[in-house]
Amino acid sequence: MDNHCLRAIILKLQDRLSNDDRKRLHFYLGNDVPRRIRDDPTLSGTLSLMDSLFDQDKVNEKDFTFLINAFDEIQCIDAVKLLREYWRHNQSDVQNQSVDSLSMIMPPMINQLPEDQDEDKYSMQQLLVNQKNTCDNCNIMINSNNTNINQIRMVNCDEKSQYSESKTKHLLNSRKMLWKCLLLFVLLSIVGCGILIFFSIRYFVDIGRKIQRLETLNNEFIATIQLLEISNNQSIAKIQQLQHEMKQLKKTEPKFNKWKQNAIIVAGGNERGEQLNQLDRPYGMFIDKKKNIFIADHDNHRIVEWKLNAKEGKVIAGGNGVGN
Repeated sequence: MDNHCLRAIILKLQDRLSNDDRKRLHFYLGNDVPRRIRDDPTLSGTLSLMDSLFDQDKVNEKDFTFLINAFDEIQCIDAVKLLREYWRHNQSDVQNQSVDSLSMIMPPMINQLPEDQDEDKYSMQQLLVNQKNTCDNCNIMINSNNTNINQIRMVNCDEKSQYSESKTKHLLNSRKMLWKCLLLFVLLSIVGCGILIFFSIRYFVDIGRKIQRLETLNNEFIATIQLLEISNNQSIAKIQQLQHEMKQLKKTEPKFNKWKQNAIIVAGGNERGEQLNQLDRPYGMFIDKKKNIFIADHDNHRIVEWKLNAKEGKVIAGGNGVGN
């Protein structure tokens, strides 16, 4: 992934960022960018923020995990998914390029190895078939019956040993190169697996954090519901108590609160006078639970009690004229 490709991805991210996401991003990265960029949560401000991160080398084409972590912290899930998808794509491209380079290097070397082995084998067989009879710098070929067949000028033994040593060195170098390629392939495979394991662990850790946050919110929600239930139960108890008190009040109402349709005379009725069966300008009255009537007989200056169905009253206070 080159620099232009990474910038193209960042431009695609801008379509997925809301105004609130931009504000949260500028606030989160406030210590990493200048104040004028931090206070400008517009599209141009966000692009300036990305340029500042490029200039500080906190984000580059090889490593932009700083940007992934920032979007993850502000809970911008779409941006995190897009960046991680491109990160995985980039890592798979790098690994494929390494495998392709190995596949180009290894086949020629593998083919060369059997050829070198065949040449070595042929030279060794040629040396073992003939018996050597050394005499100074000249060799004479003899048969198995030890009879002289022909005297032939042979190549010096030192030259043949040097040729064999060069072939052996070439074979060892080929084998070393093959082992180096295999080791490089194994190391690249281990690195690739390590990167995949790292991001898998990070992904599961992120899921664990989100689950923990959801559990915290769920517990808070349950606690709120329990408080509401307690408050509701208290309100119901108060309402029931008020209903009970109202019933008690209704039970204590006097039984004589119902009046007959047609009125009857219960006191007086014998014209104006000062006799016990007479009243003179009654000014007020009071009825107790036993239906006894207490009348303020104003002009007679007395309080008279009339019992139920009585024909005359009984003076209970006053009755001696005006005085103090």
